[in-house]
Amino acid sequence: MKVYLKTYGCQMNVYDSEIMAGLLLVKGYEIAEDMNEADIILLNTCSIRKKANEYNKEIKERGFAFYWKR
Repeated sequence: MKVYLKTYGCQMNVYDSEIMAGLLLVKGYEIAEDMNEADIILLNTCSIRKKANEYNKEIKERGFAFYWKR
């Protein structure tokens, strides 16, 4: 199964996404370079950075997201 991982926000989000990608690879998932070839799309975002927060609102309004907080 292929997973596309998109990251918005700060350097901490980038680091978290790298950790997630590593864990997914260990579990047998493939990382997709293009979201169109993915079976699963993961968005790792931030609510502090303005641009990322605006994107979060757009995704939520479209009903595409559920949230998990650390």
